[in-house]
Amino acid sequence: MQNQKDDSTKEREQLLAELTRQMQAEALMRAPLWRRVLAYWIDMTMYAAILIIPIYILESTIMPNVADNYFVLFGLMAGVFALLFVGETLVLNGQSIGKLVMRIRIVSVDGTLIKPGRLFLREMIGRFLLLPITFLQVIVYIFTGGRFIHDLLGKSKVVRLKPSKFMT
Repeated sequence: MQNQKDDSTKEREQLLAELTRQMQAEALMRAPLWRRVLAYWIDMTMYAAILIIPIYILESTIMPNVADNYFVLFGLMAGVFALLFVGETLVLNGQSIGKLVMRIRIVSVDGTLIKPGRLFLREMIGRFLLLPITFLQVIVYIFTGGRFIHDLLGKSKVVRLKPSKFMT
């Protein structure tokens, strides 16, 4: 009899701990769309500037016509962007420079730091596969309460870190 009470007490404690964790995760505020867009713009501007360096080196040394070769240019762009988006976000614990400036972060749906595999999946899908279908992304964003397709597939969300009265 005593053993059954101990088991039910343990189950209640585990349930309470799980509910507390879920409430804490939901307490994190979702980042507004304008912050996400501005963070993305900051990142893309910075990455485009960084991308100019290897293109200039290739253009002035071994591939004088690299700007005319779209396949090489796209491959170079995809590689540099993948390295920067995923690498930078891993190093900065779910933030890129743009997200750092806008005070937002990528987290798992339960509010913990996103795992590298999920982050890679999320970034590759969001940056390269879904960028051309922005209209569909906006519709998904509206109907999922602030999550894009790559957020859903990566089981992640983007949250505000510390709300400010100036940046709502």
